[in-house]
Amino acid sequence: MPPHSELEEVLKPHLARVLELETQARIKHHADWAREASKRARDAAAERGDPPDPVDPEISRARDADHVRTTLRDLYFAVPDSGLRREMLSAQRHLQDVRASHGRLEFQQVSMHLQNAKNAAKRFLWGPAILVAAIAFAAGAFFVDPVVAGMLALIPGLAVAWRSHTRVQNELRRAKAAYRRANRRRCIRELYPDTLSEQEVHAGLRDRTRDRESAYKNLMRFLEREGQ
Repeated sequence: MPPHSELEEVLKPHLARVLELETQARIKHHADWAREASKRARDAAAERGDPPDPVDPEISRARDADHVRTTLRDLYFAVPDSGLRREMLSAQRHLQDVRASHGRLEFQQVSMHLQNAKNAAKRFLWGPAILVAAIAFAAGAFFVDPVVAGMLALIPGLAVAWRSHTRVQNELRRAKAAYRRANRRRCIRELYPDTLSEQEVHAGLRDRTRDRESAYKNLMRFLEREGQ
């Protein structure tokens, strides 16, 4: 199962609870409108035959995330029923915690795979190559001089060793590339501010100082540092 599909399955029951509470609070239509804004814009552009958006997709996603975050905060904290509002805040916070936990698990798995690949490269085993060479030497010694047989036995032995070395090094390169991609995704995820803080969920009240947090601004600073 692709990673994004796996994440969708993990989030499904938690998202269902959030949507259920939004429906009870009669804000689901407005919340969905904000969440689907970027899709509507893409669909409209496709219908008009507009050229592809020249803006970096990462930047577009950050802008969309800021819009959704601001809208959800406005909607959630405006719910007059304090009990329902607290339930919504808690469910939304739990949803973002589950998403973050899945991201951390994904990164841990990639890191472990890289470490295993490094360990395999360090403990490169000559056993199979030596075994092949020994068999070749034993078979050749019946027909030619032992010295010649030994020299000839090196050929298949070294061939096996080279193939094993190539396989291990290729796996290490793939693991390093996967780690770089996963690490970059992890860094970018951390640029996105939480929709709701733990303190806000606990108090049931809005912290206005958190309204200024922005994934877009954080991302632009990150990309600037990355390009230096």
